[in-house]
Amino acid sequence: MISPFFAALEPKFKNAQFIKVDVDEVRDVAQQCGISAMPTFQVYRAGKKLGEMRGANPQQLEMLVRQHAEGANAATGRAR
Repeated sequence: MISPFFAALEPKFKNAQFIKVDVDEVRDVAQQCGISAMPTFQVYRAGKKLGEMRGANPQQLEMLVRQHAEGANAATGRAR
């Protein structure tokens, strides 16, 4: 399961905010975000989607988070 790995990323990337959405509970959000497979991970900054990955690959997920979290540090010092 990818869920424990996802939870472990938050302390590593303190400048990023991690949000888990139950798409069965909020189907409108899933539809609005274009979620068509589970799990899907999306990266946003200032309301703009910067990246996405589908599947439960821990290395790929950490690379996605690292890429955008480090970019935020260089540009603004924060990621949201």
